Amino acid sequence: VPGVTDLGLVPRKISKVGILGGGLMGSGIATALILSNYPVILKEVNAQFLQAGVERVR
Repeated sequence: VPGVTDLGLVPRKISKVGILGGGLMGSGIATALILSNYPVILKEVNAQFLQAGVERVR
């Protein structure tokens, strides 16, 4: 946005991360964050897809 700057702003600490979708991209992002010691919440449209996403992260 023209004229908008982040000068003077202090970044907030990230305490947890939510990811919508546990497909290849979502599970890859979740894995990277977990390996970086961030708590992750993974959401999916149904239990079957959620389980598949969790298995990819493991």
